[in-house]
Amino acid sequence: MDEEKEIKELLEGGGEERSKIVGVDIKRAQEVYGEKAKDPERSVAVITAENGANLTMGVPKGMSYNDGAWSIESKLKAMRSIQNKLSNFGAFLRKYGHYPNVGVGVETGIDDSGFARIVI
Repeated sequence: MDEEKEIKELLEGGGEERSKIVGVDIKRAQEVYGEKAKDPERSVAVITAENGANLTMGVPKGMSYNDGAWSIESKLKAMRSIQNKLSNFGAFLRKYGHYPNVGVGVETGIDDSGFARIVI
């Protein structure tokens, strides 16, 4: 790659690449968002890719994550939560066709603030 093209890419973005999920951590919203948490006790999934990109999303109501696996506790609640057009979990399912689990291949890129994020 020539230097001019490389500099343009660094300044304008275009850093999309493929990676795999290496971690799924469930935390309380207050741990992740601090005082800005709208529902401090809500469970939040922090998904990490091997290249350092991440994605934070609310755990759908009616679902839980334990011992490396997602489970449905209430099908109706889970469906309503995932089908909500604002659901990042639902967007992830539609894009990748899998639950966000370790080993799932994802696209990553740089957001407007310059952070590496998993693309949904």
